Amino acid sequence: MSAALKRNPSCLDYGRGVHADIRMHFDWCMRTPRTEVQGAADHIRALVRQCTGAAVRRPGPPATPRRESWYCTAKGDRGATSWSRSGTMERARQAVMQECGKRSGRCQLLSCKLE
Repeated sequence: MSAALKRNPSCLDYGRGVHADIRMHFDWCMRTPRTEVQGAADHIRALVRQCTGAAVRRPGPPATPRRESWYCTAKGDRGATSWSRSGTMERARQAVMQECGKRSGRCQLLSCKLE
């Protein structure tokens, strides 16, 4: 995202999610229903491609994506704490909420951190 905005600053559109503020993206994902979050990244990439066109395409083979590791924790209404680690924030969030739900009736997501 940052590279696209450097090449064409007019692409910046906070209202449509086209910005490089990772904290804003994270906060939105945490308060938005999972079904709405799942397609958002692809949609934002499509908006960037529409705005920048060929400007963001690199010649040669595609870069190897950096492997991420997300660590999420949740606490249930019975005091049990659960955790999960996964390659994406969404998968780690889903896994920790599922694990917490096995132990408690209601669960609260405490945090998700990129390691």
